[in-house]
Amino acid sequence: MISFDLTRDVPDDVELVVEGVTAGSEPTDPIVRAAGFEAKVGSTMWLPGRLLVGLGGNGSNGPDERALRKAAGAAARAAAKCERIATTLPATQAVAEGFALGAYRFTKYRSDPKPNQIRSVTVVGGGGQRGRAALERGARVAEAVAVARDLVNEPGGSLTPPAFADELRTLAKKSGLEVKVLTENAISKAGYTGLLAVNRGSTNPPRWVELTYEPETPARMTVALVGKGITFDSGGLSIKPTDGMVGMKGDMGGAAAVAAALSAARDVGVKVRVRAFLPLTDNMLGVMRNESAT
Repeated sequence: MISFDLTRDVPDDVELVVEGVTAGSEPTDPIVRAAGFEAKVGSTMWLPGRLLVGLGGNGSNGPDERALRKAAGAAARAAAKCERIATTLPATQAVAEGFALGAYRFTKYRSDPKPNQIRSVTVVGGGGQRGRAALERGARVAEAVAVARDLVNEPGGSLTPPAFADELRTLAKKSGLEVKVLTENAISKAGYTGLLAVNRGSTNPPRWVELTYEPETPARMTVALVGKGITFDSGGLSIKPTDGMVGMKGDMGGAAAVAAALSAARDVGVKVRVRAFLPLTDNMLGVMRNESAT
């Protein structure tokens, strides 16, 4: 996880300074001028001790959040071998999200993982407490996004519905959420027959997970989120062709996104109660299991 700091000057111990460049501006560095760096959003150019990153055209209020996020992400990927970097990009939530998500790699199953090496990013310039809070919020949002990405990247053969439910229990405990998990018999008693019908051909039993976030002050309203949790979708009776199978381990992305969002709710100051309903199963063509399975 990358740590973010905000200072007035570039620290002496950084290995690299990332500088944002606006398209159309006249570069003062003759090397940049000679290279014809166009500063398109997310484009990069290396100089000794510096990495230039394009911000695109400059609107009346400067680069928008999308441009800043994309530029910071491109810088994080380009500077993957540096541990400590500084940047002149502004202290915004989008910049923190860009660096953190640009550095994300799923290396769990790689024999030679080569993770991104960035450990700290120092934002140089003004911003004060508001800028520091924006960086902290961006880092926390990116952490939640990484949780969802990790779940989606997990193969369907290992992230079965019971395993997914266990992961959600752990996430709920870490994030201060209430969690309720129904096994197959409880799902049947609750009358959730749609989930049971999809699960009928699977060798893995289904799970129904409910997560609840309670704000610190009494909530005046409740928001409900529903996340699709099909851990692998073969198509069931309408079996998918080979090309259609490739991304089907990601058919639980809705459940992953909803759970990850709730995990960050307290840290980003969500004021309403949030309840999440996550039906978990795979959709396979197989032999019906005994109805007493759990």
